Amino acid sequence: MLLRPATEADLPLLHAWDNDPTTAGPYDEVGHATLEQTRALWLTPSADPRRTDRRVLDAGGRAVGIVTWIRHPLDAWVGLFGLAIADPADRGQGLGTLAHRLTADWIFGEHEDLAKLEAWADVQHVAERQVLLQLGYALEGTLRRRNRLADGWRDLCVYGLLREEWETGAPAPGGEAPIMTVLAVADLARSTAFYEAVFGWPRRIDVPVLVELALPGGGGLALYQQEAFAHNTAQLPIAPPEGAITGTELYFHCGDLDAALERIEAAGGRLLTPRSPRPWGDEAAYYADLDGNVVALGRPLGPPEPPDG
Repeated sequence: MLLRPATEADLPLLHAWDNDPTTAGPYDEVGHATLEQTRALWLTPSADPRRTDRRVLDAGGRAVGIVTWIRHPLDAWVGLFGLAIADPADRGQGLGTLAHRLTADWIFGEHEDLAKLEAWADVQHVAERQVLLQLGYALEGTLRRRNRLADGWRDLCVYGLLREEWETGAPAPGGEAPIMTVLAVADLARSTAFYEAVFGWPRRIDVPVLVELALPGGGGLALYQQEAFAHNTAQLPIAPPEGAITGTELYFHCGDLDAALERIEAAGGRLLTPRSPRPWGDEAAYYADLDGNVVALGRPLGPPEPPDG
C-alpha cells in the first residue's frame, strides 16, 4: 500500500465516496459534495500552509481509502488527521493498520516542525481505537458531544503520538503496548455492575452502549451492548445456551484471592471449577460471568516445601 496524491482519474470515485453513507460508516457523515467541490478539495493547490492535505490510499493500483490531515488551529506544531477505508468489503483486512503507519511516516517525515500527531476516534469505534493503541498512541482524554450524527451526539476519544515515540518506536506512557479486550454483552448495566463489583476498576469511558474499565498497566476491558457491537461485525453475537459457556476466557492474578472469590460469588458469578492447584504453577478458580464468558481468578503458588530430613 502507498499514499499518493489524487489524480483527475480518481475524481469519480472520490465524489462517490463523498456522497455514499457506507463510506463513512456509522461513525461519520458524508459531505454531499458536488463534483466541482470534490475537485477543489482534492486537486486545487493552495498557498495556505494550514489547509487540509489529502492523500489516496492505493493498494496495488486500486484506491481503497483516503487520508486527510491539518495543522491544529491553535497549535501549529500538532497535526490532526483522519483516515477511512472506503469500501466495507476492504475493512477488517489489516489495511487500516498499515494506513495508520504510512500516515505517521508521511506527515512526520515531510514536516519536521511537527512535534505531535493527534487522532480523534468515536468512542464506539472500538476497532479504530484498538489500532491506535497497538501503534503506540496514548489515550489522552475524551471530548464530550464533539461529533453530531444522525442518531445524536457522540463523544470522541483523543489519541496522541509524539515525534520521539514515532522515531524510536517507544510505547506511549501508561503501559507496554496496552491491550483492550472487548466483550459483547446482553445487558450492559448488569455486566458493568458485575465487573465493577468483582474488580473495582474505574470507568474510563461511559456512554449508552459501551463502558470501558481501566485495567492496571494501561489496558482496558470494554463491555459493549451486543446490538451496537453488531454494527462493527455485521452479525449479532450468539448467546450460549443456558448453563453453557463461550470460548472466551479472562484470566486474572489477584493479590487477595480469598477476597476476590468472595466478590465474584456475591456478584453472581457461576462456579465452574473450584479453587485448586493448576499444572502451570497457579491455584485458580473458574467462573462464568453473566454472559457465559469464563473468568479465572488465581495466584502463583510458592515453591514446594522441601522434604523433611
